[in-house]
Amino acid sequence: MIKFLLLILLLTNGALAQLIGYKAELGFSFHPRDSEISTFSLSPKFGIDYLITTNLHANLTMGFSYTVLNVSGYLEQNSFDFGNPIITILKKLNNSSLFKNNSIAIGVGIPLATYPGSIPENRMTEQNFLQAMSSYGFNESSLWMLNVVPIMVTGITEVDLGKDFSWRIKLQPNYAIAINSRPDNFQLSAMNELVYSSESYSYSIGIHSFAQSESLENNDLDQTSILLSLNRNFDSHSFGGTVIINIDKPYGFQAKTPKPFLGFGVNASW
Repeated sequence: MIKFLLLILLLTNGALAQLIGYKAELGFSFHPRDSEISTFSLSPKFGIDYLITTNLHANLTMGFSYTVLNVSGYLEQNSFDFGNPIITILKKLNNSSLFKNNSIAIGVGIPLATYPGSIPENRMTEQNFLQAMSSYGFNESSLWMLNVVPIMVTGITEVDLGKDFSWRIKLQPNYAIAINSRPDNFQLSAMNELVYSSESYSYSIGIHSFAQSESLENNDLDQTSILLSLNRNFDSHSFGGTVIINIDKPYGFQAKTPKPFLGFGVNASW
């Protein structure tokens, strides 16, 4: 399947695919609570979009993350790691009287996010990808999962509420096939957003729920986050920003231990 999807992406100069857009996002997270421990991370990701037919798209998303960890009395530690490139085929569906901007997609990840080897390096890599997931509110976490081949299906729709308001819904089940001795992992990601769109701006407030069959930490299987977004729209491009607050345990502000519960992001598409 990966070879088939890669072939589609490589046919950019032929009749089957045309490069039509780019998207870049930069997420960063930190925890401002504990003076004994401080972390800061930068986690950019980049996407390219190909048009195969009128309603069929192919996307490639890539990312990396860099985290610095400071613990009082110890030397500074850092980690730079590549995420899993995600190849996606997306089909746009017809609108109905109630639902609009409907699409369904299937994606496969290439397992570049792997443990480097030694125990200290492995721990820093885990911290690095935790920071990356936190900076995006655990949305699209397949990009940052270690030692797996993620396979996901994504459904998106919008309900027109009138007066420029809409309710956007995204549902993504994901099966992560382990490439080491750990068990496979099933995940479910759900996003609900209230969106207000004007001619030049769009605003949204959303809640993202993430759950998996394996423990995230201390037998906690799920994480909930709130996202506040603002985008400035132009004819052929847009710019925007997002504030992410992870709420509950294990990685939200309700956790008593220092966690990177607060994230920020900026994005551009053209």
